[in-house]
Amino acid sequence: MHEHWRLTGSVGLFRSRLAAAGREMELAEVCERAFGVAPADGGSGLVMAGGIDEAKDWGFCDTVFKSGRLLFPSVLKHNAAGQLAEVFAAAGDGGKARLYREQARRLRKAIGKTFAREDGWLRSATGVGNQPDVWGTAFAVWSGAVEGRTARKAARALLGAYRDGSAVREGLVRHIPSNDRANNGLWQKSIAEAGTYQNGGYWGAPAGWYIAAVARTEAAVARAMAREYVGFLRRNLRPDGMSEAWEWVNSESGKRNNPLYVATIALPYISLMQAGLLTAGGK
Repeated sequence: MHEHWRLTGSVGLFRSRLAAAGREMELAEVCERAFGVAPADGGSGLVMAGGIDEAKDWGFCDTVFKSGRLLFPSVLKHNAAGQLAEVFAAAGDGGKARLYREQARRLRKAIGKTFAREDGWLRSATGVGNQPDVWGTAFAVWSGAVEGRTARKAARALLGAYRDGSAVREGLVRHIPSNDRANNGLWQKSIAEAGTYQNGGYWGAPAGWYIAAVARTEAAVARAMAREYVGFLRRNLRPDGMSEAWEWVNSESGKRNNPLYVATIALPYISLMQAGLLTAGGK
């Protein structure tokens, strides 16, 4: 909904009415209801997991089991709160805009306080899965869901993991640093085989967040990672000239999966555009 408003400059769709939940309501109300669906801590607003044997968290961790408060869904909720605030402000509802701006502020404060580790990483969850979350740390910095010293330390943790090779390979990113001592670079509880998919595979989808986060502290390193990522795409061309753009790969095992995976190209491109690091011409 926010993207529609951003592209059109109109709140007409946001204020349109439709049949939902057995009655007619504005699409704005549907958005608010969706915002409140995830179980949350009443004080902080952070998203919480259900039972450990029920999957959850978010889509790119759907083979991983976590418990307690959850980092990535909380960052998504923070972003949604800011987006709702912007659209309600554009629609002339200052009260709702203030309400969601305050929710975003409260979540920013809670995310840093709850998930930040001394080494700069953000932990993925407060219970099972209390491990350094590479994707979540990069996404939180890119999103502005952490600020000040917390954001600077997180960016330095990402920079260090790029330099020592524990999180990035060929510009692609794994979920957990390979040198994480808690579980040998793997998730504490996952149904994915070690070294595959979300449990040790390297992905292009989060590369834009990672590059943008590193650019906050070392622009030259961010450019180097971007070149590696583009190099990976170019080294894996099909006969028709398109990149295979694998969903994930693991060069050590030789395993890879899902060619022509849209998020491998589209998500980094959009992320870098929104971070102001890429122009529409792709430079």
